[in-house]
Amino acid sequence: MYLTTVIRFLFPCYLLTLTACATLQNKTAGQEKKDFEYTTLKPDQSIQDFVGQRICIEGQLATIIHQHMMKGGVNGTPTHVYVDYHKSRQLVAYFKDGVAPPTTAGKSYRFYGIVGRISGAGKGGGTYTEYYLDVVRVV
Repeated sequence: MYLTTVIRFLFPCYLLTLTACATLQNKTAGQEKKDFEYTTLKPDQSIQDFVGQRICIEGQLATIIHQHMMKGGVNGTPTHVYVDYHKSRQLVAYFKDGVAPPTTAGKSYRFYGIVGRISGAGKGGGTYTEYYLDVVRVV
């Protein structure tokens, strides 16, 4: 009697655990595939055409920093680096917690992330818009 009661109680828990793990495993596998589907930004393409999309930019840490509008955060500006790409372009790459920014100057990196846009008053009047990258991975 005791054994029958234990089996009746544990068997549904066992099935529930198996189902939950299988569902989690499928979601994780699908998410991994989805997370690494990025469009590589080519030299003849403009970053402004990719706002809100996942892209990969190949570039180097900037040695001469241009002026940029900065994205704010709850605790100030998030960790960021300046990236030179496609010879004469530069953007700010912001890093989420847990993603380490590169530190070696002169080395080419691939920055994977989502393109964002920030706008504000320009120095000469009017509105100025700039684009940045929320980085999720660097290779």
